[in-house]
Amino acid sequence: MEVLVHPHTGRRIAVKRGFCWTMLFFGVFVPLFRGDIKWFLITLVLSIITSGWAWLIFPFFYNHAYIEGLLDKGYRYA
Repeated sequence: MEVLVHPHTGRRIAVKRGFCWTMLFFGVFVPLFRGDIKWFLITLVLSIITSGWAWLIFPFFYNHAYIEGLLDKGYRYA
């Protein structure tokens, strides 16, 4: 588990690395609940286009994409 901290606000977020089990079971709702609108839209569109098959692919890399997005927003490793 990784802990990321925003240097200005002090907000801490704990994120797991590797396979995203919640993404496997709950699909597009995981990015929505995490406030990751960009990946919510990407997973929603691709899930519609692939008739849901994208739900089997996204769990393998979503946690990494989420961490990269947080790092781009200014978060740093604690």
